[in-house]
Amino acid sequence: MRFSRTIAFLAFTLISSRASASIQAISDLSLFNQSVSDVKSVSFDIFPAGFYPATSLQLGDVSVVLTNAGSSPIFAPGAFGGFTTNFLSTAVEDNQSNVVITFPPGSLAGGMLLTSVYPITLTAKSFSGELKTVIFSSGNINNVSFLGFESSSGIQTITLSSPSQPSLTPIVNIGNISYGSILAPVAPIPSAPISAPAMNIEGELYLIFGFLVFARFIFRKRSTLE
Repeated sequence: MRFSRTIAFLAFTLISSRASASIQAISDLSLFNQSVSDVKSVSFDIFPAGFYPATSLQLGDVSVVLTNAGSSPIFAPGAFGGFTTNFLSTAVEDNQSNVVITFPPGSLAGGMLLTSVYPITLTAKSFSGELKTVIFSSGNINNVSFLGFESSSGIQTITLSSPSQPSLTPIVNIGNISYGSILAPVAPIPSAPISAPAMNIEGELYLIFGFLVFARFIFRKRSTLE
C-alpha cells in the first residue's frame, strides 16, 4: 500500500509540476505538435514578396512588430534558406531593432520556423510576466529550425533580439508561426499492484518447524507453571 501511494504521489508531482511550471523552451516542431493539442499556424504568404512598407504586420490572430525598421522585407520561398512559404528577413540588435511577436489571449504555447547564422536571442514572456531567454543560431542559412515556448501561465510575446555582448546586428529569417491554447495532458504513471514475494517449499517447511518449536516451548512453560 505504501509503495502504491508513493507511485501515485510521483504521478501527481509530475502533473502538478507541469501545471505550475515556468516557461519551457521547445526546439523541435514535432515535440511542439505533441505538446500542444490545437496547433494553429500563420505565414507571411498573405503579404507579397518585397519591402512591405508597414512595420506592424497582422497574421490572423498573431501580430509581428519590427521596433526600429523602415520596412518589413518579405522574401519568397527559395530566395535563400530552406523555407517553403514567404518569410520575413530583418536585422536585429539589442535595445535597438527587435522583432516582437504577440500571440492572442489564452495562448499557452508559441513558436516559429527560423534561421540565423549568427547568435540571436529569443525572449518569451508569459501573461503573468515571467521571462525566459534562449540563444539561438542555426549555423547555416539553409538550416531552417524551430524554436518555441510553452507555459501553463500562457505565452504572450516572443521578442527576437541580439546578445548585448558583443553587440551585433545579425540577420534573422522568420517563417511560419505556430501557437495553441491547449496543452496535451501528461500521461500519469500507472500504479502497479503490490504482490507478496513468492516463498519456496524449503522456506515454508522452516516456517512450520519454527512454529512447532515455539508452540512446544509455550506448552512446556504452561506445564511448569501448573
